[in-house]
Amino acid sequence: MRLPHFNDFNGWQRLWLVLCVLWFIAATAWTASTFPTEAEYRDSQRSLSKNWLQTFDSRMKEIEVHCRKLARVGDDDLDFLKYRECREANKTDYEQVQAQKREKSFELIQEEERYVQDELSKRQAIFIATGAALWLISCVVLYAIGLAVAWVRRGFRGREV
Repeated sequence: MRLPHFNDFNGWQRLWLVLCVLWFIAATAWTASTFPTEAEYRDSQRSLSKNWLQTFDSRMKEIEVHCRKLARVGDDDLDFLKYRECREANKTDYEQVQAQKREKSFELIQEEERYVQDELSKRQAIFIATGAALWLISCVVLYAIGLAVAWVRRGFRGREV
């Protein structure tokens, strides 16, 4: 059994082949323009990291604001002493939050590296497979529609006797 050559295709099959090639070019261009890159993944991870680190910053700011409020009572020297006492009283809490921030920052950097190495390649493979499957399925559906149209057209022609 020999495979059909392009010269054996009828007009509808040739139209289908041209449309599939054009759709392949369009699908490839779309896939290339929206392909997940390492830079995008790093940016998304950094925004998540930034949100995490802001919680520590806000806690440290709360301590600072609390001490400043205590200091705003009257005499300048007394205010400074109250502020210093408050800072000393909250020093361990403040340092603990700073230490937690440094630790979490290190964890987030390691997590980003793992995520980029593991997930990015998986996402790229899935992205390529999805694009190829959509292209192939749409070509098969288009061919099936062409067969159905040809079958209906033959049904409306008179039978030769």
